[in-house]
Amino acid sequence: FAGCFVPDIPKFLTNHTIFYSWEGNPVNISCDVMSNPPATMLWRRERFTISAEGTANTRVHSAEGKSVLEVTPMSDRDFGRYNCTARNNIGVRYQEFILAQADVPSNPYSVRLSAVSQRLATVTFMKPDSHGGVPISYYLVQYKEVGSQDWRAVKSHSVQTTVVLTGLEPNTTYEVRVAAVNGKGQGEFSHTESFQTLPIRK
Repeated sequence: FAGCFVPDIPKFLTNHTIFYSWEGNPVNISCDVMSNPPATMLWRRERFTISAEGTANTRVHSAEGKSVLEVTPMSDRDFGRYNCTARNNIGVRYQEFILAQADVPSNPYSVRLSAVSQRLATVTFMKPDSHGGVPISYYLVQYKEVGSQDWRAVKSHSVQTTVVLTGLEPNTTYEVRVAAVNGKGQGEFSHTESFQTLPIRK
């Protein structure tokens, strides 16, 4: 179609504009543009242009219609607003991106115990209200005998909200608590729940 070649001001194709990371964790911020003729693209941070060669903690990867800014935040100063400018001889457009600081997840809740036997118990729980901006990696379930100081730990299989405890002692009261873990780290524990295993029948 000849219509495809009508000169046009750059248009941004990106609707994902908030990115989460944490200190030391690289993140790719992608600026995608449709324009005819092709646009030249620049990244800015506050009033400063980020050079194509990058800086100590930024790199720019460019292809036609796309520029990816790779940022490895090293301090609080590296979070905030980044601006992508796309310019051709018809005009110029700007798109703002926000690099936000990820947090650890909030605590899981509604910890319940079921299928409690002499040696086994199944722990289920509700996932946290907040994952902290980055996906949860797994859940950490800790349990111990009441009166003991030694917590034992089991990791969930991927992000399943059910964990089976094995190797328990019969006729014993245990306490159990759950925390969520994401790339930033481990969140707070849930409330502690207690349960008692069944006695061995004579």
